[in-house]
Amino acid sequence: LYIFPKDYVDKDGHPFWSGPKRAPDAIELDVNDPLHLHFISACANLVAFNTGVPQNRDKAAIAEIASKVTLPIFEPRKG
Repeated sequence: LYIFPKDYVDKDGHPFWSGPKRAPDAIELDVNDPLHLHFISACANLVAFNTGVPQNRDKAAIAEIASKVTLPIFEPRKG
């Protein structure tokens, strides 16, 4: 989004984000959404496995830990 903002148009005046290319949108983390929780669990356990840290497969514990994390609001880089 830094190089190609959502309103970017190419040299011919066509929107860059069109057709199969869709601009990404940040979503709000919802630990009650099974898809969000599964993604967090999978990523955390991949990192744990690769770094030799014990894995945690307890979804309730993962949801509790994730709910306490303060995430910064996404903003594309400037300049």
